[in-house]
Amino acid sequence: MVGVQTPGLVVGDTVGVRYQVLERLGQGGTADVYRVRHKYLGAERALKVLNPRCAHVWRRLLDEGCVQSQLRHPNIVEVFDVMDVGGLPALVMELIEGPDLEQWIKIHEPALNEVLTVFRGIVTGVSHAHSNGVVHRDLKPPNILLGKGAYWLHPKIADFGLAKLRASTNGVRTHAGARLGTPGHMAPEQALDSSNVDWRADLYSLGTILYAMLWGMRPFKEGGALRLLHEVAQGKRMEERSRGEVVPHEVHRTLRALLQSDPARRPADCRAVLDMLDGEPQGMPVRGLQPDLEADQEPSIYDEATVRLPPPKPMGMLWLVAVLVAAGGVGLGVLVVVLAMSWQVP
Repeated sequence: MVGVQTPGLVVGDTVGVRYQVLERLGQGGTADVYRVRHKYLGAERALKVLNPRCAHVWRRLLDEGCVQSQLRHPNIVEVFDVMDVGGLPALVMELIEGPDLEQWIKIHEPALNEVLTVFRGIVTGVSHAHSNGVVHRDLKPPNILLGKGAYWLHPKIADFGLAKLRASTNGVRTHAGARLGTPGHMAPEQALDSSNVDWRADLYSLGTILYAMLWGMRPFKEGGALRLLHEVAQGKRMEERSRGEVVPHEVHRTLRALLQSDPARRPADCRAVLDMLDGEPQGMPVRGLQPDLEADQEPSIYDEATVRLPPPKPMGMLWLVAVLVAAGGVGLGVLVVVLAMSWQVP
């Protein structure tokens, strides 16, 4: 309703001359998101405005817009423009009507064909980012939005605010030793030094996403730093729940490969991940970011399954604990480092 007050903006306000605020869609840790309509074209967009309490991370929001605006792909949320809203940076983005992946998993227990269809779309989007020299560094279910088509879900990767660029001129500025990401979804090596991770850190995060889609939970117990450390070090994932349908060997094998603590033992790239799901042998790890996935792939992955969309529900904030397990040396040498801290994730 026009005139209803919302924090930061009033519904009915004109923003940047061209956009009218329709409603507030949600509030995150660092930004508020509004539904807006272009006054002349009639197109509806999402407007992501930095929260005034988080002005210290304004550079990160601009980095997010810069990275996403260059990654044009059906499985990545598109950014159209950067604006100034009351002295705060804001992004004009593609409006995604569906829930995020975490909400969908909680509400709708997806069938195996739904899981694999959505997961393939996520992997395809990540492959496109990698082929353009971008490592996301914060892949997790809340950062995967599910767009509604007539019959299908379209996974869309969002929140590139922690992304690392191969040629780091416009990406997030990460100092050596800095720790960025979400414990429970980030690779062990990322907890030590986020500035030195490569595309294989995203592959580990893809493993945690696939695990959550299959069994509705994270791979490792979260009963404190030491327990999580032990579980990751020993590779003792939580007991998998019954799905009422058999999970194929190829899926288990792909999951084990993605969740390897040693980056060198993970699949070579996103193409290798899809090959493993199809029963092909795992590719050998190679150096450098990998070629784009879509060059010789089928035009669409969305017509394999019909997915029922539940309504979204608001998300809460988590206090996060980071744990690193680094295995190295020859033979039985194992180095264990515990990092306990408060994390602020955009």
